[in-house]
Amino acid sequence: MENRTAELEAFVHFTELADGETDVLALAARAGEVLSLLFADCTNCYYALEDGAWKLKVYSSDLEAAPDLLASLKAGLPLDTPVFARLMQTGEPVFVDAWDSEREQIAMTEVYQSVSTYPLHVDSTIRAIFALGLSHLSAHQQAVFRSVGRSLNLALERTETARRLTAQRDLLRASNEELEAFTYSVSHDLRTPVRHILSFGGLLRRSLPGPLGEKTERYFKIIETAAAHLNELIDVILDLSRTSRRPLEVSRVDLGRLVDAVHKELGVTVPNRQITWQVAELPTVMGDANLLRQVLVTLLSNAVKYTRTREQAVIEVWAEEQPQSWTVLVRDNGVGFDPQYQGKLFSMFQRLHSQEDFEGAAVSLANARRIVTRHSGVVTAKGQLDEGATFGFTLPKVDLTESARLTDLT
Repeated sequence: MENRTAELEAFVHFTELADGETDVLALAARAGEVLSLLFADCTNCYYALEDGAWKLKVYSSDLEAAPDLLASLKAGLPLDTPVFARLMQTGEPVFVDAWDSEREQIAMTEVYQSVSTYPLHVDSTIRAIFALGLSHLSAHQQAVFRSVGRSLNLALERTETARRLTAQRDLLRASNEELEAFTYSVSHDLRTPVRHILSFGGLLRRSLPGPLGEKTERYFKIIETAAAHLNELIDVILDLSRTSRRPLEVSRVDLGRLVDAVHKELGVTVPNRQITWQVAELPTVMGDANLLRQVLVTLLSNAVKYTRTREQAVIEVWAEEQPQSWTVLVRDNGVGFDPQYQGKLFSMFQRLHSQEDFEGAAVSLANARRIVTRHSGVVTAKGQLDEGATFGFTLPKVDLTESARLTDLT
Protein backbone atom coordinates (compact mmCIF):
# COMPACT_ATOMS: atom_id res chain seq x y z
CA MET A 1 0.00 0.00 0.00
CA GLU A 2 2.85 2.38 0.84
CA ASN A 3 4.52 1.77 -2.53
CA ARG A 4 1.22 2.26 -4.36
CA THR A 5 0.70 5.56 -2.58
CA ALA A 6 4.23 6.64 -3.49
CA GLU A 7 3.59 5.78 -7.15
CA LEU A 8 0.42 7.88 -7.21
CA GLU A 9 2.15 10.82 -5.54
CA ALA A 10 4.98 10.66 -8.08
CA PHE A 11 2.48 10.53 -10.92
CA VAL A 12 0.65 13.59 -9.58
CA HIS A 13 3.95 15.48 -9.16
CA PHE A 14 4.98 14.75 -12.72
CA THR A 15 1.56 15.59 -14.16
CA GLU A 16 1.57 18.97 -12.41
CA LEU A 17 5.09 19.85 -13.60
CA ALA A 18 4.61 18.58 -17.16
CA ASP A 19 1.15 20.02 -17.73
CA GLY A 20 0.91 21.33 -21.30
CA GLU A 21 4.58 20.56 -22.08
CA THR A 22 5.27 19.11 -25.54
CA ASP A 23 9.06 19.35 -25.83
CA VAL A 24 10.73 15.97 -25.30
CA LEU A 25 13.78 17.28 -23.44
CA ALA A 26 11.63 19.54 -21.29
CA LEU A 27 9.49 16.54 -20.32
CA ALA A 28 12.62 14.61 -19.37
CA ALA A 29 13.73 17.58 -17.26
CA ARG A 30 10.35 17.64 -15.47
CA ALA A 31 10.73 13.92 -14.68
CA GLY A 32 14.19 14.61 -13.24
CA GLU A 33 12.78 17.44 -11.13
CA VAL A 34 10.22 15.09 -9.62
CA LEU A 35 12.94 12.65 -8.55
CA SER A 36 15.11 15.46 -7.20
CA LEU A 37 12.17 16.71 -5.12
CA LEU A 38 11.45 13.26 -3.70
CA PHE A 39 14.97 11.87 -3.24
CA ALA A 40 17.94 13.49 -1.60
CA ASP A 41 21.39 13.26 -3.23
CA CYS A 42 20.20 11.59 -6.43
CA THR A 43 21.53 11.91 -9.96
CA ASN A 44 19.08 11.55 -12.85
CA CYS A 45 19.92 11.35 -16.53
CA TYR A 46 18.09 11.14 -19.83
CA TYR A 47 19.94 9.42 -22.68
CA ALA A 48 18.87 9.46 -26.32
CA LEU A 49 20.07 7.13 -29.05
CA GLU A 50 22.13 9.23 -31.44
CA ASP A 51 24.84 8.31 -33.96
CA GLY A 52 25.07 4.76 -32.65
CA ALA A 53 25.58 5.71 -29.01
CA TRP A 54 23.58 6.59 -25.89
CA LYS A 55 24.20 10.32 -25.43
CA LEU A 56 23.33 12.30 -22.33
CA LYS A 57 20.79 15.02 -23.16
CA VAL A 58 19.22 16.01 -19.84
CA TYR A 59 20.76 15.69 -16.37
CA SER A 60 20.48 16.87 -12.79
CA SER A 61 22.64 19.79 -11.68
CA ASP A 62 24.89 17.70 -9.38
CA LEU A 63 26.66 16.28 -12.47
CA GLU A 64 28.15 19.71 -13.15
CA ALA A 65 30.43 19.09 -10.17
CA ALA A 66 31.98 16.19 -12.12
CA PRO A 67 32.95 17.83 -15.45
CA ASP A 68 34.99 14.85 -16.72
CA LEU A 69 32.13 12.42 -16.12
CA LEU A 70 29.66 14.86 -17.65
CA ALA A 71 31.78 15.26 -20.78
CA SER A 72 32.12 11.49 -21.11
CA LEU A 73 28.38 10.89 -20.84
CA LYS A 74 27.60 13.68 -23.31
CA ALA A 75 30.07 12.17 -25.78
CA GLY A 76 28.05 8.97 -25.60
CA LEU A 77 28.11 5.48 -24.14
CA PRO A 78 28.50 2.47 -26.45
CA LEU A 79 25.43 0.39 -27.23
CA ASP A 80 27.05 -2.62 -25.57
CA THR A 81 27.44 -0.83 -22.22
CA PRO A 82 26.30 -3.70 -19.95
CA VAL A 83 23.47 -2.03 -18.02
CA PHE A 84 22.03 -0.55 -21.22
CA ALA A 85 22.53 -3.77 -23.16
CA ARG A 86 20.54 -5.72 -20.55
CA LEU A 87 17.76 -3.15 -20.74
CA MET A 88 17.68 -3.34 -24.55
CA GLN A 89 17.57 -7.14 -24.42
CA THR A 90 14.66 -7.38 -21.99
CA GLY A 91 12.82 -4.15 -22.77
CA GLU A 92 12.24 -3.80 -19.03
CA PRO A 93 13.68 -1.53 -16.30
CA VAL A 94 17.03 -2.68 -14.89
CA PHE A 95 17.92 -2.16 -11.20
CA VAL A 96 21.51 -2.64 -10.09
CA ASP A 97 21.83 -2.66 -6.28
CA ALA A 98 25.57 -3.27 -6.05
CA TRP A 99 26.92 -0.93 -8.71
CA ASP A 100 30.39 -1.74 -10.05
CA SER A 101 31.62 0.96 -12.40
CA GLU A 102 34.36 -1.27 -13.83
CA ARG A 103 32.01 -4.17 -14.51
CA GLU A 104 29.38 -1.86 -16.01
CA GLN A 105 32.06 -0.07 -18.07
CA ILE A 106 31.05 3.47 -17.08
CA ALA A 107 34.08 5.17 -15.59
CA MET A 108 33.98 7.72 -12.75
CA THR A 109 30.68 6.40 -11.36
CA GLU A 110 32.11 4.75 -8.24
CA VAL A 111 30.16 7.14 -6.03
CA TYR A 112 26.92 5.34 -6.79
CA GLN A 113 25.90 2.17 -5.00
CA SER A 114 22.63 1.76 -6.87
CA VAL A 115 21.69 2.59 -10.48
CA SER A 116 18.25 2.24 -12.06
CA THR A 117 17.39 2.50 -15.76
CA TYR A 118 13.99 2.76 -17.42
CA PRO A 119 13.40 2.13 -21.17
CA LEU A 120 11.34 4.77 -22.96
CA HIS A 121 9.43 3.25 -25.88
CA VAL A 122 7.89 4.91 -28.91
CA ASP A 123 6.08 2.55 -31.30
CA SER A 124 7.41 -0.43 -29.35
CA THR A 125 10.99 0.70 -29.98
CA ILE A 126 13.30 1.92 -27.22
CA ARG A 127 14.23 5.48 -28.19
CA ALA A 128 15.65 6.76 -24.90
CA ILE A 129 16.69 5.69 -21.41
CA PHE A 130 15.91 7.39 -18.11
CA ALA A 131 18.47 6.65 -15.39
CA LEU A 132 18.77 7.27 -11.66
CA GLY A 133 21.87 7.02 -9.47
CA LEU A 134 21.64 6.75 -5.65
CA SER A 135 23.66 5.61 -2.70
CA HIS A 136 20.86 3.16 -1.91
CA LEU A 137 17.57 2.22 -3.59
CA SER A 138 14.71 1.11 -1.33
CA ALA A 139 11.55 -0.68 -2.51
CA HIS A 140 9.71 2.58 -1.97
CA GLN A 141 12.15 4.49 -4.19
CA GLN A 142 12.02 1.78 -6.85
CA ALA A 143 8.22 2.11 -7.00
CA VAL A 144 8.51 5.89 -7.37
CA PHE A 145 11.12 5.54 -10.13
CA ARG A 146 8.90 3.11 -12.02
CA SER A 147 5.96 5.48 -11.72
CA VAL A 148 7.93 8.47 -13.00
CA GLY A 149 9.35 6.35 -15.83
CA ARG A 150 5.88 5.19 -16.89
CA SER A 151 4.54 8.73 -16.71
CA LEU A 152 7.42 10.07 -18.79
CA ASN A 153 6.94 7.29 -21.35
CA LEU A 154 3.23 8.12 -21.71
CA ALA A 155 4.03 11.82 -22.10
CA LEU A 156 6.63 11.08 -24.77
CA GLU A 157 4.18 8.86 -26.68
CA ARG A 158 1.54 11.61 -26.57
CA THR A 159 4.09 14.14 -27.78
CA GLU A 160 5.13 11.88 -30.66
CA THR A 161 1.49 11.30 -31.62
CA ALA A 162 0.81 15.04 -31.53
CA ARG A 163 3.92 15.70 -33.64
CA ARG A 164 2.79 13.22 -36.27
CA LEU A 165 -0.73 14.61 -36.35
CA THR A 166 0.65 18.12 -36.76
CA ALA A 167 2.93 16.98 -39.58
CA GLN A 168 0.06 15.17 -41.31
CA ARG A 169 -2.20 18.19 -40.89
CA ASP A 170 0.43 20.51 -42.33
CA LEU A 171 1.02 18.14 -45.24
CA LEU A 172 -2.71 17.85 -45.89
CA ARG A 173 -3.14 21.61 -45.71
CA ALA A 174 -0.27 22.15 -48.14
CA SER A 175 -1.70 19.52 -50.50
CA ASN A 176 -5.15 21.12 -50.34
CA GLU A 177 -3.72 24.56 -51.03
CA GLU A 178 -1.74 23.20 -53.97
CA LEU A 179 -4.80 21.37 -55.31
CA GLU A 180 -7.02 24.44 -54.93
CA ALA A 181 -4.45 26.64 -56.69
CA PHE A 182 -4.17 24.06 -59.48
CA THR A 183 -7.96 23.82 -59.79
CA TYR A 184 -8.30 27.58 -59.93
CA SER A 185 -5.58 27.87 -62.56
CA VAL A 186 -6.88 25.05 -64.74
CA SER A 187 -10.45 26.35 -64.56
CA HIS A 188 -9.27 29.74 -65.75
CA ASP A 189 -7.21 28.15 -68.52
CA LEU A 190 -10.25 26.20 -69.76
CA ARG A 191 -12.16 29.41 -70.42
CA THR A 192 -10.26 30.19 -73.63
CA PRO A 193 -10.76 26.86 -75.45
CA VAL A 194 -14.44 26.79 -74.52
CA ARG A 195 -14.82 30.34 -75.81
CA HIS A 196 -13.09 29.28 -79.03
CA ILE A 197 -15.42 26.31 -79.44
CA LEU A 198 -18.47 28.55 -79.15
CA SER A 199 -17.02 31.32 -81.34
CA PHE A 200 -15.79 29.11 -84.15
CA GLY A 201 -18.92 27.03 -83.97
CA GLY A 202 -20.92 30.20 -84.58
CA LEU A 203 -18.63 31.23 -87.42
CA LEU A 204 -18.96 27.80 -88.99
CA ARG A 205 -22.75 27.92 -88.76
CA ARG A 206 -22.87 31.33 -90.47
CA SER A 207 -20.41 30.31 -93.19
CA LEU A 208 -22.50 27.38 -94.37
CA PRO A 209 -24.69 28.27 -97.39
CA GLY A 210 -28.46 27.96 -97.42
CA PRO A 211 -30.71 26.45 -94.76
CA LEU A 212 -29.03 23.81 -92.58
CA GLY A 213 -30.34 20.30 -92.54
CA GLU A 214 -31.88 18.71 -89.46
CA LYS A 215 -28.81 16.57 -88.80
CA THR A 216 -26.44 19.57 -89.08
CA GLU A 217 -28.61 21.63 -86.73
CA ARG A 218 -28.54 18.77 -84.24
CA TYR A 219 -24.72 18.62 -84.38
CA PHE A 220 -24.46 22.37 -83.77
CA LYS A 221 -26.91 22.06 -80.88
CA ILE A 222 -24.82 19.31 -79.30
CA ILE A 223 -21.68 21.50 -79.57
CA GLU A 224 -23.40 24.52 -78.06
CA THR A 225 -25.05 22.54 -75.24
CA ALA A 226 -21.82 20.74 -74.34
CA ALA A 227 -19.83 23.99 -74.33
CA ALA A 228 -22.47 25.71 -72.19
CA HIS A 229 -22.40 22.79 -69.75
CA LEU A 230 -18.60 22.97 -69.59
CA ASN A 231 -18.83 26.69 -68.88
CA GLU A 232 -21.22 25.91 -66.03
CA LEU A 233 -18.80 23.35 -64.61
CA ILE A 234 -15.95 25.86 -64.79
CA ASP A 235 -18.10 28.41 -62.94
CA VAL A 236 -18.94 26.03 -60.10
CA ILE A 237 -15.35 24.79 -59.78
CA LEU A 238 -14.10 28.37 -59.54
CA ASP A 239 -16.81 29.13 -57.00
CA LEU A 240 -15.78 26.08 -54.97
CA SER A 241 -12.15 27.17 -55.08
CA ARG A 242 -13.01 30.72 -54.01
CA THR A 243 -15.10 29.37 -51.14
CA SER A 244 -12.10 27.44 -49.83
CA ARG A 245 -9.59 30.26 -50.24
CA ARG A 246 -11.40 33.26 -48.79
CA PRO A 247 -11.21 33.80 -45.01
CA LEU A 248 -14.39 33.59 -42.96
CA GLU A 249 -15.96 36.92 -42.06
CA VAL A 250 -17.69 36.06 -38.82
CA SER A 251 -20.66 38.01 -37.48
CA ARG A 252 -24.11 37.41 -36.05
CA VAL A 253 -26.30 35.84 -38.74
CA ASP A 254 -30.11 35.84 -38.49
CA LEU A 255 -30.96 32.60 -40.27
CA GLY A 256 -34.65 33.49 -40.30
CA ARG A 257 -34.02 36.61 -42.36
CA LEU A 258 -31.68 34.72 -44.70
CA VAL A 259 -34.22 31.97 -45.36
CA ASP A 260 -37.01 34.54 -45.89
CA ALA A 261 -34.93 36.40 -48.49
CA VAL A 262 -33.82 33.24 -50.29
CA HIS A 263 -37.25 31.64 -50.57
CA LYS A 264 -38.75 34.88 -51.88
CA GLU A 265 -36.04 35.08 -54.55
CA LEU A 266 -36.67 31.46 -55.52
CA GLY A 267 -40.40 32.08 -55.72
CA VAL A 268 -39.85 34.72 -58.40
CA THR A 269 -38.00 32.18 -60.57
CA VAL A 270 -40.93 29.71 -60.55
CA PRO A 271 -44.05 31.94 -60.60
CA ASN A 272 -46.34 29.20 -61.90
CA ARG A 273 -45.42 26.63 -59.26
CA GLN A 274 -47.68 25.80 -56.31
CA ILE A 275 -45.26 25.78 -53.35
CA THR A 276 -46.25 25.87 -49.70
CA TRP A 277 -43.44 27.21 -47.51
CA GLN A 278 -43.53 26.26 -43.82
CA VAL A 279 -40.73 28.14 -42.12
CA ALA A 280 -40.42 27.92 -38.32
CA GLU A 281 -38.56 30.38 -36.15
CA LEU A 282 -34.82 30.10 -36.78
CA PRO A 283 -31.92 31.10 -34.51
CA THR A 284 -29.28 33.77 -34.82
CA VAL A 285 -25.88 32.12 -35.10
CA MET A 286 -22.23 33.08 -35.48
CA GLY A 287 -20.82 32.58 -38.98
CA ASP A 288 -20.05 34.03 -42.37
CA ALA A 289 -23.35 35.44 -43.64
CA ASN A 290 -22.47 35.22 -47.34
CA LEU A 291 -21.28 31.62 -47.10
CA LEU A 292 -24.23 30.49 -44.98
CA ARG A 293 -26.49 32.13 -47.54
CA GLN A 294 -24.88 29.90 -50.19
CA VAL A 295 -25.69 26.85 -48.11
CA LEU A 296 -29.32 27.90 -47.72
CA VAL A 297 -29.61 28.74 -51.43
CA THR A 298 -28.33 25.26 -52.25
CA LEU A 299 -30.73 23.44 -49.93
CA LEU A 300 -33.79 25.53 -50.74
CA SER A 301 -33.20 25.63 -54.51
CA ASN A 302 -32.70 21.86 -54.52
CA ALA A 303 -35.99 21.49 -52.63
CA VAL A 304 -37.70 23.66 -55.27
CA LYS A 305 -36.05 21.75 -58.13
CA TYR A 306 -36.77 18.24 -56.90
CA THR A 307 -40.43 18.97 -56.08
CA ARG A 308 -41.34 20.25 -59.53
CA THR A 309 -42.98 16.92 -60.38
CA ARG A 310 -45.45 17.56 -57.55
CA GLU A 311 -48.68 19.44 -58.18
CA GLN A 312 -48.46 20.88 -54.67
CA ALA A 313 -44.91 21.17 -53.32
CA VAL A 314 -44.33 21.48 -49.59
CA ILE A 315 -41.01 22.76 -48.26
CA GLU A 316 -40.40 22.93 -44.51
CA VAL A 317 -37.56 24.73 -42.76
CA TRP A 318 -36.91 24.52 -39.02
CA ALA A 319 -34.14 24.31 -36.43
CA GLU A 320 -33.48 21.96 -33.54
CA GLU A 321 -31.44 23.02 -30.54
CA GLN A 322 -28.79 20.83 -28.91
CA PRO A 323 -26.64 21.77 -25.89
CA GLN A 324 -23.63 22.77 -28.03
CA SER A 325 -25.12 23.36 -31.48
CA TRP A 326 -28.06 24.15 -33.73
CA THR A 327 -29.30 21.83 -36.47
CA VAL A 328 -31.03 23.53 -39.42
CA LEU A 329 -33.24 21.23 -41.51
CA VAL A 330 -34.97 21.52 -44.90
CA ARG A 331 -37.58 18.91 -45.80
CA ASP A 332 -39.48 18.55 -49.10
CA ASN A 333 -42.04 16.17 -50.58
CA GLY A 334 -40.11 15.73 -53.82
CA VAL A 335 -38.65 12.76 -55.64
CA GLY A 336 -36.31 11.84 -52.78
CA PHE A 337 -33.35 9.50 -53.26
CA ASP A 338 -32.28 5.92 -52.69
CA PRO A 339 -30.71 5.76 -49.16
CA GLN A 340 -28.03 3.32 -50.33
CA TYR A 341 -26.46 6.16 -52.35
CA GLN A 342 -26.61 8.68 -49.53
CA GLY A 343 -22.82 8.79 -49.28
CA LYS A 344 -22.54 10.21 -52.80
CA LEU A 345 -24.78 13.22 -52.21
CA PHE A 346 -22.08 15.56 -50.94
CA SER A 347 -19.34 14.43 -53.32
CA MET A 348 -18.17 16.36 -56.37
CA PHE A 349 -19.95 15.53 -59.65
CA GLN A 350 -21.99 12.70 -58.13
CA ARG A 351 -25.54 12.57 -59.48
CA LEU A 352 -28.45 10.42 -58.25
CA HIS A 353 -30.77 11.72 -60.98
CA SER A 354 -30.10 12.15 -64.68
CA GLN A 355 -29.13 15.48 -66.21
CA GLU A 356 -32.16 15.21 -68.49
CA ASP A 357 -34.56 14.96 -65.52
CA PHE A 358 -32.89 17.52 -63.25
CA GLU A 359 -30.29 19.97 -64.53
CA GLY A 360 -27.23 21.04 -62.54
CA ALA A 361 -23.49 20.53 -62.20
CA ALA A 362 -23.69 18.26 -59.12
CA VAL A 363 -21.29 20.45 -57.19
CA SER A 364 -23.49 22.66 -54.99
CA LEU A 365 -23.92 20.11 -52.18
CA ALA A 366 -20.16 19.48 -52.10
CA ASN A 367 -19.65 23.23 -51.80
CA ALA A 368 -22.26 23.42 -49.03
CA ARG A 369 -20.50 20.67 -47.10
CA ARG A 370 -17.19 22.50 -47.39
CA ILE A 371 -18.74 25.72 -46.08
CA VAL A 372 -20.40 23.94 -43.15
CA THR A 373 -17.17 22.10 -42.33
CA ARG A 374 -15.33 25.42 -42.19
CA HIS A 375 -17.89 26.48 -39.58
CA SER A 376 -17.08 23.33 -37.53
CA GLY A 377 -20.41 21.78 -38.47
CA VAL A 378 -21.59 18.68 -40.34
CA VAL A 379 -24.12 18.07 -43.12
CA THR A 380 -26.84 15.44 -43.04
CA ALA A 381 -29.31 13.90 -45.50
CA LYS A 382 -32.22 11.47 -45.18
CA GLY A 383 -34.64 10.37 -47.83
CA GLN A 384 -36.57 7.67 -49.64
CA LEU A 385 -37.34 7.34 -53.34
CA ASP A 386 -40.51 9.23 -54.23
CA GLU A 387 -41.07 10.15 -50.56
CA GLY A 388 -39.10 13.38 -50.31
CA ALA A 389 -35.84 14.23 -48.57
CA THR A 390 -34.55 16.10 -45.53
CA PHE A 391 -31.22 17.88 -45.71
CA GLY A 392 -29.61 19.62 -42.77
CA PHE A 393 -26.48 21.08 -41.27
CA THR A 394 -25.23 21.83 -37.79
CA LEU A 395 -23.61 25.00 -36.51
CA PRO A 396 -21.86 25.19 -33.13
CA LYS A 397 -23.02 27.66 -30.54
CA VAL A 398 -20.11 30.07 -30.14
CA ASP A 399 -19.74 33.41 -28.40
CA LEU A 400 -18.59 36.56 -30.14
CA THR A 401 -15.30 36.23 -28.26
CA GLU A 402 -14.70 32.94 -30.07
CA SER A 403 -15.38 34.29 -33.53
CA ALA A 404 -11.69 34.84 -34.26
CA ARG A 405 -11.13 31.10 -33.92
CA LEU A 406 -13.54 30.41 -36.73
CA THR A 407 -11.60 32.54 -39.17
CA ASP A 408 -8.64 30.18 -38.84
CA LEU A 409 -10.58 27.04 -39.71
CA THR A 410 -9.67 25.50 -43.03
